[in-house]
Amino acid sequence: MIDLSPMQAPHVDPEARSPLRSGGAIWGDVDHETQPFGLATPGGIVSKTGVARLTLGGGFGWPSRKYGLSADNLLSAELVTAEGEFVKASAEESADLFWAIRGGGGNFGVVTSFELQLHEVGPKVLFGPTVHGLDDAAEVLRHYRDFARGAPNGCSVYADLLTAPTPYTAVQTTFDPLLPKGGRYYWKSHDLSGISDQMIDTVVARARRLPTAKSDILIHQFGGVINDPFRAATAHPHRDIDFVVTLGGFSEEPAQDEPCIAWARECHAELGEYAAASVCLNFLSHGEGEARLRSAYGGNAERLRTIKTRYDPENLFRRNHNVPAGA
Repeated sequence: MIDLSPMQAPHVDPEARSPLRSGGAIWGDVDHETQPFGLATPGGIVSKTGVARLTLGGGFGWPSRKYGLSADNLLSAELVTAEGEFVKASAEESADLFWAIRGGGGNFGVVTSFELQLHEVGPKVLFGPTVHGLDDAAEVLRHYRDFARGAPNGCSVYADLLTAPTPYTAVQTTFDPLLPKGGRYYWKSHDLSGISDQMIDTVVARARRLPTAKSDILIHQFGGVINDPFRAATAHPHRDIDFVVTLGGFSEEPAQDEPCIAWARECHAELGEYAAASVCLNFLSHGEGEARLRSAYGGNAERLRTIKTRYDPENLFRRNHNVPAGA
């Protein structure tokens, strides 16, 4: 066993679109150097996979349907043979060896460097999973088969049958990168008793004009036991809402605040005709007025005021969506 992991010194030529890599590099090293230029080459689907092993065995990755195998993108390689000779293999030099190492594995020498063709990929790509239960697997796979048969080369869709109980902590952190601590956020919200075609058109049109990359329109599904009819059991009064839509303006710099706020307010106004009369307290922004605040507490407002008067008659806790004390 020869450990080439110390040989990872990277070099990328963005104009020639070819990286020269040492034999011990992993695909994460390649991506780290190529993605700042919006470039990539088919390199597996796990970043810790070694460049050598994958490429010498043929290798495929997410862009392979469009750009071929890893071996197809090998332009040249440098090897040390069993005799200790240093050889460069390419279409012009040692062509037979070049042919052999593109799929013949590590049978012909120790490859110390790879020159790989790069292509325009990323740095942003459209990617994500669709998850189905095993009971639906046969139907899903038939659909997958039919879809894959006609999919364009730029579309790569995998089907994976596995046991995947996602940890709740992982689910809880899914949106963390979109909501970093210290960001500048402005939210508006509506409760919805349904989603009409017209509302969908409005949402899509507004989504085309997001003010920043991290701003969003998020539709939360309610219903189920949330809509238990015994609404008086808690202070949350709204038990007949099917969805909540939040309009989140996110800015990283003060200069972005104004367009983010304006976008959220305009979108909120447009969606108003599809909204219910209520609003969820947690999504209520400050300064929306007394009527809007009362709609958040609904029919429980007076009972809340009574309790407030009993426990905080001076309204010390007032820097909130305030329930004032008093009759």
